[in-house]
Amino acid sequence: MYGHQQGDECLKLVAQSLNDKTTKLTEGLVARYGGEEFVCVIPKHSEEIVKQFAQDINQQIEQLKIVHEKSPVSNYVTVSIGLVTLIPKHATATDMNSVIKKADHALYQAKTAGRNQAIFYTD
Repeated sequence: MYGHQQGDECLKLVAQSLNDKTTKLTEGLVARYGGEEFVCVIPKHSEEIVKQFAQDINQQIEQLKIVHEKSPVSNYVTVSIGLVTLIPKHATATDMNSVIKKADHALYQAKTAGRNQAIFYTD
């Protein structure tokens, strides 16, 4: 309906918002993880701060008012967020794969629970 150029522009606006918010909070990292998925790594912060960060991101993206006419959730682009916290001891590649799987699972839960929300992964 919107085309590749408009989709790319939407992704750029979302990425810029994520980057702006992440870098204000910490020396964190934002990276594109998939087609329309992003990863935000936010070191040295508590679970409460990360949850507030996610809520702020949801609001910030909605305030961009990027039109999404066919969305069953909103007239504007929204984001679903999967959260995981980790206190590393000696992080290994296997540990990081596990963290990514947990975050992906939380993201899937946020999408299936109605989108436009953050889900925090707990075991």
